[in-house]
This record gives sequence, C-alpha cells and structure tokens, in this order.
Amino acid sequence: MKITKVLASVFACLGAVLMLGTTALCLLSLDAQPKILNLPDGVVQCSETLVQALSQGDYATAEGLIYGQPDLGVPEQWDSTLEQLAWETFQESLTVSFDGDFYPSDTGYRRALTVSALDVSGAVAAVSQRAAALLSQRMEDAENLSEIYDENNEFREDLMDQVLREALEQALAEDAQLVTSQSVLELIYRDGRWWAVPDQTLLQAISGTPG
Repeated sequence: MKITKVLASVFACLGAVLMLGTTALCLLSLDAQPKILNLPDGVVQCSETLVQALSQGDYATAEGLIYGQPDLGVPEQWDSTLEQLAWETFQESLTVSFDGDFYPSDTGYRRALTVSALDVSGAVAAVSQRAAALLSQRMEDAENLSEIYDENNEFREDLMDQVLREALEQALAEDAQLVTSQSVLELIYRDGRWWAVPDQTLLQAISGTPG
C-alpha cells in the first residue's frame, strides 16, 4: 500500500475520533448552564463589589448594592465588648466567593456563591458552661475572699467581666465550627442600574445565623 493511502486512512480514523469526541462533549454539556459572553459591565461590577465588600466586612457598601438597600443588621455601636468580640471573630472568618460562571435567569442573571464562616452562635451557647468552670477555678485559686466577692458579698464585677471574656474567647477558639453553604446571587436591572438580590441562604450566612 502506498504511503499516501496509509496517511489517508489514518487521517480518516482521526477525523472519525474527533467527530465522536465533539458529539460526546455536546451531549455532556446539554445539562450544563450556558456560559455568557459579553456580560453588561454593571452585572460584573455589582456582583464582584458585593462579594468583596462582604468578605471585607464592609456591610455599608453591601447594603447599597442590594435591591431595596436593606439594613443588614450590623449595629453602629455594640451593647457590650463581648458582643463586639463575637461579631468581629465571625466577620474575620467570613469568606464569600464565586462558584462558577454567570447564567441567565427570567429577571437577569444568576451566579452561584460559596459562603464559609464560623458558627459563632453555636460557640456562644457553650460560654455559660465554660464561665462556670473558670469561676470555680478562680475561687479555688483565690488567697482571700476579697478577690472573689465585693463589699456586698456578690461576685466582683471586674472578675465576672474577665471570666466571661475568657470563656467567650475559649468558646470561639475551640467550639466554633466552620460552616460552608451554597447560595445563588440574582442580578436584576432596575431604575437604570444593576442590583444584587441575595437568597435567604446568603442573608442568613452573612448575619451569622446558620441555615
């Protein structure tokens, strides 16, 4: 057989293989979400700015990007340093990232998100038990009662503050579990601009309330 016929046969086989491969890829991609090219600039900017703001704890910026501009519930001042410590620990652990490409929806576009953060509420539930153990240890180690009780025979306020803070720090470090959830972010066009519409899973995750 001449070399030209051999090469022709090889190329014919390769062509058949490539055709089968292309057909298989098409079949596999039928259930996949279509990747959108040439997205409006506002869609990309809104979603990326929101994710960055949430991951950095900039809830004021995040509120301005969500349709309706809701109050996400972060107080300007905390009732106690313990509440502030719990929130700051949660916020430092919070990460929001994209999980895949944009895909079309009936109202605009959507994109999946992955949200990870410490379950601070679960850790706080362990504070009372840890505080009781720490207080008991303080009483055993005290050389005189004045280290434990004030002039009214009640626990010293500074002692209780110290014990509660230490108990909370222990609980946040040892009892708080990292929780990861999946969310879907909706992007809609209203009033001349693009807005983000988070689902309930995302709202619960960024508020420190596990779903």
